[in-house]
Amino acid sequence: HIVVNEGVTTIGGFAFHTCLNLETVALPSTLTTIENGAFYNCQMPSMTLPNGLQTIDDHAFEKSGLTTLIVPNSVTKIGASAFESCVRLTSITLSNGINRLEEKVFAYCWGLLSLDIPAGVTTIESQALYNCSKLRCVTIPNGVVDIAGRAFNACYVLDKIILPASVQNIGSCVFEDSPLLHVFCRGTVPPSADETAFGTEITSVATLHVPDNGTSVATYSAAPVWREFSRIMGDDGDGTAVENVTDKQQSKVVKIIEEGKIFILRNGVKYDLNGRQLQ
Repeated sequence: HIVVNEGVTTIGGFAFHTCLNLETVALPSTLTTIENGAFYNCQMPSMTLPNGLQTIDDHAFEKSGLTTLIVPNSVTKIGASAFESCVRLTSITLSNGINRLEEKVFAYCWGLLSLDIPAGVTTIESQALYNCSKLRCVTIPNGVVDIAGRAFNACYVLDKIILPASVQNIGSCVFEDSPLLHVFCRGTVPPSADETAFGTEITSVATLHVPDNGTSVATYSAAPVWREFSRIMGDDGDGTAVENVTDKQQSKVVKIIEEGKIFILRNGVKYDLNGRQLQ
């Protein structure tokens, strides 16, 4: 057990590096900064971070034994790889004060089940949640603009993602090796997406849900990368009833492919991508 005295504002870099028998740490209310690698490979299962903490630097808790953690809203920076390879971490509440998920911040967190990304985040950096193999649910807030390469790569049970209208750029291999069955895009304008963002293993089986406004199905069907989805439908739902999506398609606007040609099916009637009704 370690008690850090009141008045201390900074825990220095690698201060408790690989303290394998460390079980509990009491931090002072005066603490503002946890520096690079301070608790790297420490095996304490939990820790209370004080209100007033502002910075968690790179690798601060990498490979630690944390199972749950609440990051106070006073924190404005969580560095790259801060929680990388915390394989026992099942849940974490993030500060509303951060504006980005840094590179590899939760990579290899094999036990992480869900994550609510705070509303102020605008950027999800490369490999931020790479190989979170049990991650089933992630909430991306409206306000996120950029999702960098491999951000959700190898999330092996992630079968649904909702991309808010704010998303403009999706990098390479973002969802590679993640078994998405439903992709919800809220924007009427298709985001720019790298050609490898999804991959044929997703586009060939997943349903792309776009705004049900009468035009978005055709817009996405003509857009690079998005047109590779074999099934595109208009759907303004919240994603909670996707298991019934097939039964609903006849009353929705849906993109279909027949004999290599793309059509729009609206209420059972076929149209080409220019909106002309077909026989």
